[in-house]
Amino acid sequence: MKNLELYLILILPPILCAFLFSVTDISLDYLPLSFGLIIGFINWKAHKFKPLLGVLLSVLISYISFFIALFSSFIFGYIREFIMGMTNFVISDTTIRNFSLIITSFIFAPLLVFFFYKYIFYMPKTKLSLIIKITTVIILVLISCIFINIEQMDISNSFFLWQIIMALAVQIIIYQKQLFKSNNI
Repeated sequence: MKNLELYLILILPPILCAFLFSVTDISLDYLPLSFGLIIGFINWKAHKFKPLLGVLLSVLISYISFFIALFSSFIFGYIREFIMGMTNFVISDTTIRNFSLIITSFIFAPLLVFFFYKYIFYMPKTKLSLIIKITTVIILVLISCIFINIEQMDISNSFFLWQIIMALAVQIIIYQKQLFKSNNI
């Protein structure tokens, strides 16, 4: 019974993120809110603080990561202008936009979420945690490249997958000791 509860806690956040995204027409601006609330409430007992404060901090961290990543995408625009002003390099606006999107949304934002969530949740610092973080970022980058290169696909689908993958990664990191103890790994 304990294993079933653990598996439910692991898969419920990605399922809720997918359900919320597919059932509602949620704006990109509210994705950090839904992600923070889902992670915060599902991990009610895993907070370092009082649970309600932990949920609020989860939402805050989600928005902080979102806005830092968004702000850093503007920095890429200035870097592009600087590079193009200093050299004869011609880089298309689409290439810079895509590169900026991949770096900020699919590398920088996940790393910020992992970094900040360790202050809210009991997240063991293990080799497995590092492997999960690296694997998650690689998967997110690959998915973003696929969605960006297939012009018929809506880029918001990659953010939909971002939430599902990140939710699962956060859950596995938080509950890795219980997960591998229960499976005798």
